[in-house]
Amino acid sequence: MLAQGYVCVASPLGNVYYLPDGVVVDGDISINYMEYPWITCFEVSGLAMVV
Repeated sequence: MLAQGYVCVASPLGNVYYLPDGVVVDGDISINYMEYPWITCFEVSGLAMVV
């Protein structure tokens, strides 16, 4: 993925890969495992899209 231009940032749960175009790091990047009544998913915080 790095050869395709992705940036890698380590988090406690694993590595976060993202394309830097149109993305701003607005804090510590973290991955959270969330369980809601309607879905179980991973949520990523610390990244924002530039519009």
